[in-house]
Parts: sequence; C-alpha cells; structure tokens
Amino acid sequence: MNEVASYRRNLGFRKESVSCLSHLLCNRPLPAFINPTAIPSRRRTRSYICRRPSVFHKLPQIPRKWAIRPNGHVLNASALTSQSIDAGSYLHVLSGSRLRLTRALRPEGKRSWMVQDASGTEFSVPSKQILFVVGPPSETALSEDLSSVESLIEARVDENEELLEVAWEELSSQDGPFSMRDICQVLFTDEAPLSMLSTHVMLVNDDVYFKARNIKGSFVYEARTPEVVKNIQAQKLEQFRRYQLENAKREDLQRAYETRSLEPLKRNFSEIEIDLLLSSLREIAIELGTGKNNIDSRYAFTGENKFSALDMKAKALVQLTMSALSKPVIPSSAFDVLVAWKQMARHENLIILRAELDTRRRFPEQIHEAADALLSHPPEDIDRCERKDLRHLQAFAIDSSDTTEIDDAIAFDSESNCVYVHVADPSRYFEDTESDLLREALRRSATVYLPTEKLTMFPEKLANELFSLTGKRWDGTALSFQFQIAEDGTIVKESTRVQPTLISKALRLTYEEADNALNDPDDENHDALTALQEIAERRREWREMEGGAIMINNPFPSVEVTGAELDVPDIKLGIVKSDTPAWMLVSELMITACTTGAWFAKEAGIPIPYRSQEPFDYPDDDIIDAIPDGPARAAVVFRNAAPSVTSMYPNEHASLGVDYYTQLTSPIRRSLDLITHFQLKAFIRGQELPFSVQQIQGEIARSQEVGRDARLTENKSKRYWQLEYLRRLGPEARHRAIFVRCLKDNDDRVGFAHLEDYGFQVVVSVPPGLKPAAPISVRVSQVNPRMSVVQAESVLHVDEGSDRLFSEDVGGMLSDVTADDDLV
Repeated sequence: MNEVASYRRNLGFRKESVSCLSHLLCNRPLPAFINPTAIPSRRRTRSYICRRPSVFHKLPQIPRKWAIRPNGHVLNASALTSQSIDAGSYLHVLSGSRLRLTRALRPEGKRSWMVQDASGTEFSVPSKQILFVVGPPSETALSEDLSSVESLIEARVDENEELLEVAWEELSSQDGPFSMRDICQVLFTDEAPLSMLSTHVMLVNDDVYFKARNIKGSFVYEARTPEVVKNIQAQKLEQFRRYQLENAKREDLQRAYETRSLEPLKRNFSEIEIDLLLSSLREIAIELGTGKNNIDSRYAFTGENKFSALDMKAKALVQLTMSALSKPVIPSSAFDVLVAWKQMARHENLIILRAELDTRRRFPEQIHEAADALLSHPPEDIDRCERKDLRHLQAFAIDSSDTTEIDDAIAFDSESNCVYVHVADPSRYFEDTESDLLREALRRSATVYLPTEKLTMFPEKLANELFSLTGKRWDGTALSFQFQIAEDGTIVKESTRVQPTLISKALRLTYEEADNALNDPDDENHDALTALQEIAERRREWREMEGGAIMINNPFPSVEVTGAELDVPDIKLGIVKSDTPAWMLVSELMITACTTGAWFAKEAGIPIPYRSQEPFDYPDDDIIDAIPDGPARAAVVFRNAAPSVTSMYPNEHASLGVDYYTQLTSPIRRSLDLITHFQLKAFIRGQELPFSVQQIQGEIARSQEVGRDARLTENKSKRYWQLEYLRRLGPEARHRAIFVRCLKDNDDRVGFAHLEDYGFQVVVSVPPGLKPAAPISVRVSQVNPRMSVVQAESVLHVDEGSDRLFSEDVGGMLSDVTADDDLV
C-alpha cells in the first residue's frame, strides 16, 4: 500500500495534466493516457454520471440503457483544449446518454473535436464531453480498429468485473480518495492503456463500491463504507426482483392477448390490479365514443384526456400493458385490448358508455320492487266517476310494427263528427309526485331508441303491460283530446275537450295495414279510417295554406341490428316513408291534439311546457318549386330555420303553422308529456297543480340536457351501424343517391348525397355545377365506423355499361367528415 500511496501522490490528476502539457510543449513523447481535469464545482454535486446498475455477489444485472446526466460544472474540461489531443487518439466521450469509444480526427475550433466511432460515423463533440483520452495507436500498442478495441475492453470488463469488489475491499481500509491509476493498479497490476480504458468503463458502470468526486478540478474516487455497500446491494436485489416481476407480467400480458383470455394475468397480477387495469383501459377506450375522426392523433397531444386523469398506479399498469403489447396509449389500442380479452364486444356501443347512459340499461332494485307492487296492486282510479265512457267507439292504434308501448290511438264518432285522440294515462297510477317510480322516470326524461336496444323511461313491464293502450293489464283508462274540424280546416273551438275517458282496447295496426285498409273498400275498418283521413287532409291543407306550415315529405332511416355482441351482427337498413296516407293521417291528428291541449292550457292559465319555433326566412317560391319534394328541398327550406324550443311561454310554432303547441301524446316515453298530463288532470279535478312553474322549468332544463345526450347517442349509434353496413359492402358497390346541397357555399365540388336505399347522407365529391335533387351514383371508397369517417365519390355515367369516378378534380381537398358534419 505504501507503493500505491506514493504512486497516488506523485501521479495526481492535476499533475498528470500539467505533465502532459509540458510533453506537448517540449516535443517529448505523450503519455499513453490523459484524464482531463475539470473546473471545480461551485456547489456540491451528485456524481457526474448516473451509472448503469451493477450488482455483485452473484446478483444478476438488470439490462438498462445508459442514463447519463451531463452536469455543466463537472464535465466542463476547460483545461483540455484542441491542442492537448493528438489526431488519432482514443477518446471516451459522452454522446447523448451513451459512453462511446471514438477516435479523434481533427479539432473543431478551440473547444470541440470531430471524432469517429466504431461504425465509421463522424460527429462533433465538445471538450467537456470528453471523459478520457488515450494517446494515438502508435504510442499505445492498441489496434487502429475501434471495433477490435471495443471488443477487447468489453471482454476484459466482463472477465474482471467482480475484481472491482476486491479492489474496494483492499482500498476501503486505506485513506482515500483514489485516482483511476490506483484502482487500475489494484485491478490489473499495470497501467497499460487497455487496462486504463477498462478501468474507466468499470468505474463508470459502478454505483455500488466507489463514488466519483470532483476535488479541485480533478476526478477522484472514494470507497463507500461497508454499510452503504450493503444497503445499495439490498436495493439492487429488490430492484432486480421488481425487474423480474415486471418481465413476468409482460409475458403474462402478451400471453393473455394471444390467447384472448384473462387467465394468464392471474399468475402475477393481483385481483385488485386486474380490476384497476380493466377499468382504466375502459376509461380510455370510451373516448372512441366521441365519434371524432382524429381522437387517436389528438390523444397524445392534449393533456386533457382520460389517461392523464388516472392515478399513478393506474397509469403504470396501462403503460406496462401497452409497452408489453407494443401499442401506443391511445383509445383505439385500449379498445383493441379489451376486445381481445373479451371485456368488450367488437361492436360495443361506446357512445352509450361515454354519455353514461349505460346505467339506464338497468333499474335500481327498489324501482323493480315498486313496479311489481304497482302491477300487483294498482291504486284506485280517483277519476273513475268522471271519466267519459267512449268504449262504444272503435279506437285504432297505428304505429310501427316494432313498437311495444302503445301510447296513443284515434277514434271517430260519426254521430257528433268528433275526432278523439286517446293518450295513455300513466299519471292515473300515481297518487302523488313523490313516488320513487315517478322520480326515476323524470330523472331519465325520455326513452332512448337504439338499433340494438331500448333504454326505457319506465320499467318495460309497466310500460308494456299496464300503461300501454294494448297492454294485458291495462284497465281502459285514457286522457282524451276531442275536437271537430270545420270544412275550411279550422278547429271548432267549442268542440274541444280535454277529459279522462274509458275506451275500448285499441285495434293494433301497422302503417302498412292501415294503408291497405284505406285502399280496400271491403275492409271492415275502411269507412272509419277514410272519415278520419278526410278530416286530417282538411286540417293539413289549412295548416299549409293559412298557417304557413312547411310540408316536406322526407323519408328517414330505420336501422335494426341483431346479435350486436357477435363479431358479425345482422344489420338491416331501411327507410320509413312519411308521405303514405296512414302516416299523414296519424301525424296530422297528433299535431291537432297537441294544439288542442296547448290552447286549453293557455286559456285556463295552466303552466305546462310549450314547444315553439320563431318564424324564419323562407326561400322564394320559385326556388322551392324548382326542387322536387324530398331531402334536397328540406335542406333548402330548413337551412335557415330557427330551432324549436321548450319553455313556459305559449308562442307560435312556425314550421307547424299553429299558434300554440305542446307535446302530450307520449307520456310513457317523454317526461314533459307526463308532466303536462299531471297538470291538465289536476286542473280538471279542481285540485292544486302538482308542479309549480319553477319545478317545471327545472324539469325542462333537465329534459333538454338529457334529451340532447339521448338524441346524440341515438344519431351516432345509427350512424355507426349505417357505416358498418357500407363497409361490409366494400368500395366496389354503387349506391343510388340524390345530391342534396354543397358542403360549402363557395365550393361546389363537395356536397351531401342522400342514399336513397338507406335514408341517410354522406359527403361526396361531385362535378361542379351539379343541381340539388340531381340523381347520382355513389361509390364509398373508405369507411371507418368507429371514427365516423366516410370518404365517397360520385360516379358519372358516361355511357351505358361504363362509369367514370369523379375524384381527380377534387384532389386532396376532400377531408374526412364526421357524423356531426353531415347533418343538414
């Protein structure tokens, strides 16, 4: 040790630098290595390198990339200038986060060198990043092949790595600090250039036994105490165990993804971790429910997303999962993983989940219990004695074939020439407005109709069996609206009545069956339905001619899906025509009943929710007449239309052509209709109204908020299945369409096309100058239902049997269009 101490005193770092500089000035041979001095730090600093983990005592190493943090005070080798290094010298340089062996080529100014690494790549490195210098090959007996030198260093480090512990044991009992020469002498018993380079690598790698310090500008090393070494080794062991567990979890995640099962996760993940991972992935995947075409690309560039809102443990689980599966942390990746693990269906309705409407799939247990009690023991009908008996009149319930809750019917009394619109009377089953069932219905606000399911306002057994006018437990009660229509189409005010009634069980007819009865004089219902049709036509003509109502027969789409949980569900698309005699008959009488109820409430001063629409600029008649009836005309007419609003104020409804209007024909599936029933019936009885103005305003606000989400969910859900249907047909399919209007007023090369066979619209590229309502053929070239992306082109028929795709003129201007963009 005396020799080592003497060696250390005579060959300190600062003296080495001075000695090397004197050799340069006197043209004397340069030592085989130079360890650059550094500027003394102005403050105590951490080690100048955060080193790669290395565990001895037969502890396996954890593979990890270099994590070197340059520190300007420590690595600024100002004493090392471009003149103090010979071209061809070997340099250990810090490049990014890597320690690289390079060869000096030429100086770059006063503080940088152009160097070359083993791969032949040349790059510039500042002097402060040169950590160790070995003289040129001619003076070091080292090969000029950098790859060979690197291999020798690597082999020597691997063979002698455990000797660093021996050096520590020997030097820890002596006074420090120690130079690199001291440690090299103990490790290899020489100071050859290869030994010094190997020692430097070993010390850079070490974070257990020695600690680098900057003393007066020179780097020296202190041997850590046995207690510190023991603690570090314990930490390393724990770190390695965590590393092993992480690797095992990665393998489990990969196996679970490949086998499409969660079983492999149960080996190394706790149940709590699995639940947390699944719920976190679910939160991220639900973001796809926005239907926006750039949700994935935007996800990584915005801090306001579901991943950023997770706690640290959840984030770590998600990152581990996506890293193991080589996927980015984006909604589509999370959804893909959940589908693979069978936690979501391939066609899961993420729109419902994002709108938090999935909770409406089930009613709370206490609501089911209340519904059962109501079915078993319905309360006495307090209006029984006051109900008008109309059971002698045949009532017709005309609706779609898939409707289960029948909430309205029509009847005609030939003796009085009165029309009756009978509406289901669910309010008759509630003795007060504090019922849990009623509060739940008001909270839900409306029934949501989706292609795959129905989210009802009331439990279905109540809606279908007790409240429905055709229910098997229905007791014949209804709230009826009576009116006469004069020859000129006006409502005879003296004939109007709003009253509780008893009616016969309604005859259930679909629109098709009603049309057939109207067309068949031999049908037993022909006369009654024909009389109602004539009355409806008179009223419709008055609304159009005198009231200024807008009469546009615009077909709308129907979407029916079965087996939505399967990878390939059955999708049926169709259109519902609104210009059939039965459809016009029912819609006209419903509008008249709502007008009658609104007029009755206004005259009596009963606070109810009214629907109104302000007048709007109507296109000139010559413009309208030039466009055939249908989607194109509707687009022109309603483009500047004011939205309909619900409020406590009775005002005109411009597009319907009536002075006052309310909605009251669907109390089983709309909460505001039900509230109107409560108010009207309480007034008829002479009782205090159950809902105050403030309460109704609150219900209107809630209904509008929930209704907005419900409508958006309905529209987006339909859109998803419509686009999925188009995707299955492929890009070769041609679709009959009608050009509706241009997407932008100043660009006639892109516009909306109404697909005639399916009843919905897509954005297409079209030839300039195409007129509204022009028939076109459409080819859908790209569809992404989940992102609601459609790209389509119109096809121009050049001659019979051939067609040309109109897309060349549009070029790259046609952008992806979401479901929100195609609403006319």
